[in-house]
Amino acid sequence: MRIRVRASVAGALAVACVLLAWTVPASAAAEVLSWKGEGPATMSDEEKAIAADPAKGLEHAVILLVELEDKEDDPAALKISFHLRAKILSPKGRDLGNVEIPYDAERWKIKQWWGRSIQPDGTVLSLPVEKVEEVTLKKMRGRELRTRKAALPGVVPGSVIDYGYVLEQENAKYVDSWWRIRLQWAWPVRELRYIWIPYGRLVNGFVLTRASGLDAKAERYINTVRVLGRNLPPVDEEPYMPPLDNVRAAAWFFYFNKDDDYKDFWNSKAKIVDERAAAFMHGDKQTRSILAQMNLPESANLEEKLKLAYAWILEKVKIDRTDTSESLSTLTGDTDLKRRTFAEEVVENGKGSRIQLLMLMMGVARALGADADLVLATDRTDHLWIHSVYTMSQFDDALLAIRAPGEPVEKATLLAPQMDLPWGVVPYWFTSGPALVVTPGGAEDLKAPSSPAEENTSHASAQVVVGPDGDPAHVSWSRTVSGQRAVDQEFSLRTDTEEKRQERLDGMCGKSSSFELESAKVDPAPAGEFGGKLECEGSLPEVTAGDGVDELRVPVLGPWVESYPEFPRDERTQPILFDYPFLDEAAVELEVPPGFRPREIPEPVVVDSPFGAYSLKIEASGESIRIERSLRLPHLSLPANRIKGLQYFLNKVREADRTKIAFERGEAS
Repeated sequence: MRIRVRASVAGALAVACVLLAWTVPASAAAEVLSWKGEGPATMSDEEKAIAADPAKGLEHAVILLVELEDKEDDPAALKISFHLRAKILSPKGRDLGNVEIPYDAERWKIKQWWGRSIQPDGTVLSLPVEKVEEVTLKKMRGRELRTRKAALPGVVPGSVIDYGYVLEQENAKYVDSWWRIRLQWAWPVRELRYIWIPYGRLVNGFVLTRASGLDAKAERYINTVRVLGRNLPPVDEEPYMPPLDNVRAAAWFFYFNKDDDYKDFWNSKAKIVDERAAAFMHGDKQTRSILAQMNLPESANLEEKLKLAYAWILEKVKIDRTDTSESLSTLTGDTDLKRRTFAEEVVENGKGSRIQLLMLMMGVARALGADADLVLATDRTDHLWIHSVYTMSQFDDALLAIRAPGEPVEKATLLAPQMDLPWGVVPYWFTSGPALVVTPGGAEDLKAPSSPAEENTSHASAQVVVGPDGDPAHVSWSRTVSGQRAVDQEFSLRTDTEEKRQERLDGMCGKSSSFELESAKVDPAPAGEFGGKLECEGSLPEVTAGDGVDELRVPVLGPWVESYPEFPRDERTQPILFDYPFLDEAAVELEVPPGFRPREIPEPVVVDSPFGAYSLKIEASGESIRIERSLRLPHLSLPANRIKGLQYFLNKVREADRTKIAFERGEAS
């Protein structure tokens, strides 16, 4: 969400006293921070002396200085200045020379750039601004952003890199309502400086998180917020970990409305949002008219009526993705809409915005006698809701919590009609993190539970036929999915173009050099169900049995097997967080040419562990071989100190999955 630049309140009203902030004298502030800018093109004696010393935490690189100045005091010329200087100590530290300017290239223009590497012999290699290229970053679930990237030349062990830029945005109509900066990087940081000059007519605040025990502080001096950190330890990015900015120290900054009650911020905001959402139904008469159109059976109980109403809404009201007149940001924003489209008009037109579908189902559920409330959630793969950051813009989307009258919200069924998902199915990225329930009485906290493995399933069926003519083995296989496995499949296939969709279908079918794909499609799910049937056909070029072939080896593992977690090391510092628990099953019928017989049938493999369960059974069935495989991972999360046990279990799974069935020419035994 962005906040329109407007006269609102004097900057002196900012909530410095309650947000881990304090005011310092002018003399002290001048000693603490000032923008340094471009560093020298020579290496100092101190920098030359820095060498790798793992015992002291210096291994691959050390950031000598990272500074950022963010000037928003003049909307006619917003300015962002960034500078980083670092010493490279090993080949693994060269990643620091891969520069990304993480700001929208459409909005922000480069006004100044420098980038150089200072070689151990003193030679300076510079990168001109013309080499800084615009790129389109493809983010999850279809979101795109144009940014800029560059690679500094000559980044080698012993070199010092120094780069920076100044960006400007002229005549800005909006400022971002909240953002965060990382205090900890993947490398040690000797010194970090951040200077924020906020727009003086908007109330603003700031807070540090996970900074306890670190030499880091934030302070306000008159109209400037300053963050200083020294000797900050690194935080490595590890696979399957919580969001980075919720495990490493970060500074959060935000604007909010002068009329907001920051002492009771979430309760006061929740009441406003609920009142706006309830008003969407536009009165009892209009609500009764909508219910009459649904023609719900009188004999049905409350849950049955709710499910029928939900199905009716999904069928009759389509999502208009071009309609931005009413959205989550307008519902949670500072001002009421001057003109609203109400529920009866949405039903009559047969289309509405994403948030309108949520409000329609909320109003219908309340009219039927259920307790129904909006749930504001964050995408937990990116960030979690921080209670001390006073902005509604933290939330990425809303869900709907429906329950019997008087039941606690923890027992509610969560719905996502705006995503066209079936009853009780919501995407995993909105579960298992803190969420805000918006009720008429105020705010409630909720941690939406993750669904169990038995609800997130994948069932694959494959037929592998090895012909006698030397052609590659022919494979036809299919997969049905449920729960979050179905959500993954569905959202992966929701693309702008048929070309992209087919490309992703090919990837799901396992197109690669080891599986030559011939066809890939998804049969639509039956009415009222979710997750279509994936059907794939192709060949295994490495599996043939023509003339002169006396031995045949067929792998158990194939493209029909879903991928599962992999960890490069058996040590880690961060908790393990999976997307969701799951159960994957596969059954394969393998046929080989007459004259071949199995040398031996591998013994069954069963691995039962606190970390999961795995089984592999191979048996002869008439003229064919039947393979049955199952993998169950029941945990959503595990503490870091369980990594060795988890690794042991997954290594056993991979060892079994590498099994190959050997056949040789001869009489059947």
